Amino acid sequence: MSDGVRNRNNTGGSGSKSSIRSKKPDNSAFNQQRLLAWQPVLTAKSVLPFTFTTHPPTLADITDVSADEKSCKTIYDELIDTFSSGTAPNGNPPTCICKQNFEIEETMNTPIFAYYRLTNYYQNHRRYVKSRDDTQLLAEKSYICTEADGDCSPYDKIGERPIAPCGAIANSLFNDTFFIRRCGDAGVQCTALQPDNIIDPTDANGFNAAFPTFRKLYRKIQDNGADLQPGNYELLTYYNYPVHRFGGGKFFVLATTSWIGGKNLFLGWTYAIVGGICLIVMLFLLCISRRNHNRD
Repeated sequence: MSDGVRNRNNTGGSGSKSSIRSKKPDNSAFNQQRLLAWQPVLTAKSVLPFTFTTHPPTLADITDVSADEKSCKTIYDELIDTFSSGTAPNGNPPTCICKQNFEIEETMNTPIFAYYRLTNYYQNHRRYVKSRDDTQLLAEKSYICTEADGDCSPYDKIGERPIAPCGAIANSLFNDTFFIRRCGDAGVQCTALQPDNIIDPTDANGFNAAFPTFRKLYRKIQDNGADLQPGNYELLTYYNYPVHRFGGGKFFVLATTSWIGGKNLFLGWTYAIVGGICLIVMLFLLCISRRNHNRD
């Protein structure tokens, strides 16, 4: 009897040991975390050369990395007060025709991009973005505008007649017109420059800007013989778009591009900040290294 009990006990003990062993991970370098590893030892001798070689190029004048990009900017939102102007006979509302002289100091090679720039204009406001009727915009020509979306108010009706398209976005369509004239030094009659490409209206007025100061493409001059040479020019503006009521400003900008694209100050400031941080870290580590060396 005792032998039978002893045998059963021995059998149960061996079974429990085998079940414990089955849950054990394999005896491999990966499962037992015995793989070879390496990590750098950060000392002054290893970090200082890195920061010393990193900060000079980043602290250089990276903001001028697009030096081939040339621009000419002129403000014209005060032309009504500054210049004598005429009024187009068939304007509705009356169009103010204004002139302003400006100077180009360096040759601007084609393609040349003309932009209009607005300030203090919050296109990212929620009520402005929602002020449209998607049903109107998607409808066919036979669609009868009976009742505009409530988000379009107060730009949804004129009296009892519905407005299509309605809303603040459609009501604020940029409608100034620009002409560039090159003037001779001896008072020779100005010769108008005719851009051969007028961009799509959706590019000029669509895509609401994220910031209150922005510029959008207006025209592109890409004829090989249409380079703008240094000299005096005249900007002829059909002034239709009011900005004084909300304290904004209007600019006309001519710009070219370089091999890395247009002007982008964000990248330059990012490099400058990174270079400044590297310089501060280098000086801090250098002071610590010198202090510990003097103690030794």
